[in-house]
This record gives sequence, structure tokens and C-alpha cells, in this order.
Amino acid sequence: MARHLQLSQEELERVTKLMSEFYDHRDDSKLHDLFRLFDLNGNGTIEATELQAVMSQVSGERIPEEEIRDMIREADANKNGVIEFNEFIEVMRRHRD
Repeated sequence: MARHLQLSQEELERVTKLMSEFYDHRDDSKLHDLFRLFDLNGNGTIEATELQAVMSQVSGERIPEEEIRDMIREADANKNGVIEFNEFIEVMRRHRD
């Protein structure tokens, strides 16, 4: 189900909680839920606009497009311009470890 490019307050709190569990407790089991929260339009990938929307909400300030493009380039192993689930897992683990 598609959502607007913004998380609800409940979803924002869930992202924060899941990220904390992943980084602080090394809990990989929450990555699928976290990916689905980033995938605002529900198409199975994280696009630049979705990444920017979620990261901006989480940080409380707008993340520049260039920084978002860098994040996409870092994660996008197959170079199709979006972050797929397996790429999301890999980049999240790299940043944690």
C-alpha cells in the first residue's frame, strides 16, 4: 500500500526503535520491518525520494540530495538506482560493524 512521502509519528517511533535494536543489540531480525518502513510506496525498493524523506524525518533536518545520492551509490550494488532488500541488509551491516 502506497503512503505519502512521510512517516506517521507511530512509524517514525518504530524506525527509531528498530534502528536502536539493530545497532545497539545487533538484532538483524528487525531489518525487514525497517526496510518496509523506508519503502514508503511499497514497491519493494527504496528510492532516493523515500530515503531522503525518512532520513530527514529521523534526523529532524532535511538531508541534502547529494548526500542521499551518495548513500544510494554506496548501497546500490547492482547499479539500478534504487536500494533493494539484500543491498539494504549489506549496507546496514557494514555501518554497524
